Amino acid sequence: MSGTALTAIAPAKLNLSLSVTGRNRAGYHLLDSIVGFTRFGDRLTLLPSREISLAVTGPFAASAGEFEDNLVWHAAQALAPLRADPACGVRLVLEKHIPVAAGLGGGSSDAALALRLLRQFWNLDITADRLQQIGLGLGADVPVCLLGKTARMRGIGDKLMPVPAPLAGHQVLLVNPGIHLPTAAVFGSYRRFSGQRHRIATSADMRSLQQAGNSLTASAVKQVPEIADLLGFLQRSDGASLVRMSGSGATCFALYERHADAMRNARLIAKRYDYWCKVTQFG
Repeated sequence: MSGTALTAIAPAKLNLSLSVTGRNRAGYHLLDSIVGFTRFGDRLTLLPSREISLAVTGPFAASAGEFEDNLVWHAAQALAPLRADPACGVRLVLEKHIPVAAGLGGGSSDAALALRLLRQFWNLDITADRLQQIGLGLGADVPVCLLGKTARMRGIGDKLMPVPAPLAGHQVLLVNPGIHLPTAAVFGSYRRFSGQRHRIATSADMRSLQQAGNSLTASAVKQVPEIADLLGFLQRSDGASLVRMSGSGATCFALYERHADAMRNARLIAKRYDYWCKVTQFG
């Protein structure tokens, strides 16, 4: 058995901007998105074992589904054939703190962290490029989560370019109405509305992001109308410099320069809504 336990945080992902730019020949939507990460996330622990197993705990464990469908499990199965010793297993313990099917990339971030830690845990001779290829096979957001830094993500998630992160340290207020919104459902009902047209952000500076948007918002609002009300509330909140739905929803977020502003608005949301909310930092 491998002898060293490992543990780390899989951070929640934020789509600071998201534009749907078309489809490829296989029918997959093509994206152009500025992606960043918070300091809040799930926790993954790897423990020595003779078998490969996965246990899911934490506040969102019940909504995480069967372990066979978990991307952490799939990451372990993808790397297991590369072990020098097949008798060297691993016990994976995932603490779910990120809401499921919420637009925060929790599953993708978990999978990316699993790939990184398993490479170390099993001492695998595998390049970063190969790990990225395996990650893309697990999900479109896994490669950017493997990169783990603010980046411009294009195509089906396979084209990544790190960008400076001038928003690092900003306070982030995450709010989710408690309604699962599967990515496939949002993309399935997506249509290109003329009213949704906005500039494509090419950097993570505030001015560029404020002129951009999220092309999937209208589709998500059609299925979860609470998103529109929540976005309006955050846009009216004192001190908010950027308000957006992340990914395919239903989580919305607001960025603030001051921690006090983020906390004050979190308290206001708690009084008005029975929603999940979390104050954290960007980057």
